[in-house]
Amino acid sequence: MGNDFSRSSRIFFSPKQQVKPFQKQLQEIIKNKALYPVFFTGICMISLQMVIVGHLTIFLTNTESLSPMLAGQIFSVSLFLGMVGRIILASISDYFYKGNRRKPLLFSVLAAFASVLIFTMNIHTLPLWSLFLLSGWLGFFGIGWYSLFIVEVAEKSSEDSVGVTVSFALTLNQFAIISAPPIFGFIVDVKGYTWAWLSIAFLLLLSGIGLLKNKNCQKGFLPLDY
Repeated sequence: MGNDFSRSSRIFFSPKQQVKPFQKQLQEIIKNKALYPVFFTGICMISLQMVIVGHLTIFLTNTESLSPMLAGQIFSVSLFLGMVGRIILASISDYFYKGNRRKPLLFSVLAAFASVLIFTMNIHTLPLWSLFLLSGWLGFFGIGWYSLFIVEVAEKSSEDSVGVTVSFALTLNQFAIISAPPIFGFIVDVKGYTWAWLSIAFLLLLSGIGLLKNKNCQKGFLPLDY
């Protein structure tokens, strides 16, 4: 009994198993510059996601003169395809990109950027079905990106600092969750929807450039490029 306890104590209380102090883990996260583009992408994309949730129906009602019920139906398509996107995009990264998360994450950013640019144009002439399609596209990539982001942060963090690194990334996102909708609304009040969407598009463009400069995204976009 005593030998078993001493053996188990060496296993569970070995110095190799000791958790690093929080301050040291935080310093390692700050020094890990490979995570910077991912952190910034998370801030930009979660800002877009919260703008979709908080402003899309109001935008469609005000600019397209749609009824609140019809605008809500278009918004529901965005949410539904966002849910589907979180599964499909993660599966694509596993089966087609051999576990590379940044390439499909970059494509998601660029796809969301393209749909946001359309919102900056005059969409009054677009048929109703195209609004459903555009909303679904925006939701699929503008909401479906999240699973790729979480896995990328976890995989690029140190083995003994995964929890702290993910928590750090989510904390940064939380600031964007709180601030993005009111800032977007303020820009709408001052400059209108065109400038508000352009501000989101600009952030997405910067995010895409940051990911594109990363070596994991410079080896091509094609799924079979390996």
